Amino acid sequence: MTQRTGLVSYDGLPVSSGGGHGMGVTRPLKAWVAFQNFLAACTMASTPTATTVAIHPTPTVDPRVIDTLKESGRFLLGLSASPDRSDDWQNSGSSQSWQIANSKAAQAINWLELAGRQQKHWLGGPAEVSLDFVGLRLRSLDGQSEVPFQGGDNYLNQSYNGYGVILGESRCRLRLMTNRCTLSMILFLPFERPDQDLWEYVGFLQSQLPISLSQLHWSNWLLVKKGTAYLNRRLKDVPQLGKSFCEANE
Repeated sequence: MTQRTGLVSYDGLPVSSGGGHGMGVTRPLKAWVAFQNFLAACTMASTPTATTVAIHPTPTVDPRVIDTLKESGRFLLGLSASPDRSDDWQNSGSSQSWQIANSKAAQAINWLELAGRQQKHWLGGPAEVSLDFVGLRLRSLDGQSEVPFQGGDNYLNQSYNGYGVILGESRCRLRLMTNRCTLSMILFLPFERPDQDLWEYVGFLQSQLPISLSQLHWSNWLLVKKGTAYLNRRLKDVPQLGKSFCEANE
């Protein structure tokens, strides 16, 4: 196999930095439907690779709200009395989370919808559903096949950021709350140089995405002469990327 000489990455507002693209819609179901449209048009995925439900008690949240969320979570989602993970920030509050079957993603979003609008706080709100898509594969422009040269095997399985992300393995996280929804994305586009074909494809993604891609955070990863690693170069001259799907249909 001839080694690929490069690829282009987009890492906009990642979860690791506490960020995520705001989706412009606040209701979880609307955000999920908009994201599903992108998945169907631009990727080979349909279900998440991980689904997490979280409840965040803080001093500003009425304990009765937390009790109601736990009770409805047990009834609708089968949440156990003991969470899979628990974090305690003492006077600031705590967070409890459960991994559930990916087949229950729609039920988890319905659980959020039934909770109604909730008070914001430093963790975002009392209830959350996070949907992770790891190893995401992108579709070709005609929608008929997978774009070639995706996957870590094409790029030496090189680490991207030290947090378990591998070059060539696109991923995203849809984070849903009753008052705020965000989308974090790390895209690896298998174009060896930032040429016209790349930006045409990016325009295709942008036309279907429910968020607007930033002109920042683009990099070209180039294979070194020895063929042993890829080094990145930040792209500065990124063209205007157009409107998101949601903006174009407002």
